[in-house]
Amino acid sequence: VVEQVEARVEATRREVVEARRAVAVARVEETRREEIPARVAEPPRRRERPVARAVARAAARVERREETREERREGSDIDRLLKEGRKLVARGRYKKAVDPLEKVVAASPTAEAHYLLGEAYFELSKEGPALEQLEKATSMGTRRGKAFMMLGSLYSSAGKKTKARGAFEQYLKVDPRGKFAADAKAMLGQN
Repeated sequence: VVEQVEARVEATRREVVEARRAVAVARVEETRREEIPARVAEPPRRRERPVARAVARAAARVERREETREERREGSDIDRLLKEGRKLVARGRYKKAVDPLEKVVAASPTAEAHYLLGEAYFELSKEGPALEQLEKATSMGTRRGKAFMMLGSLYSSAGKKTKARGAFEQYLKVDPRGKFAADAKAMLGQN
């Protein structure tokens, strides 16, 4: 893998060198043309087009490669932050989990990121932000029963009985034999 990366870096360096050479050649030709009297000089369009195209193509290739590398770095950073947030939530370190998860949600919102951030806020008793994140997670299609259970609890404490009932019912649909099934049934009066 290291050899492949080194080979790619070397190839990119060669292309940059080629692009710089092409630019230098174009500048030299342009300077020569300026020195030759106008009546003797060749029409500039015929000579400039191939050189300009080659320079433009080489520059575009280098730029595309740089953008791709940057996108990969960003993607790996987001994945790393999501993984870190996931671990912190699993360990019950909710306060530390908030920062990386907020960065993930800002950069690349997913149902899982919203769910994890909502759970962290829920456990930190930040009801408003927890409700917002959990609603986003459920609207994006999360299949985690706990998200619906936390939503039901938040709606219930806010006095939104109809929404709470819907969340508890959704929990039972998603995870009918889950850890909180008895609690959800009790909240629905189905005990």
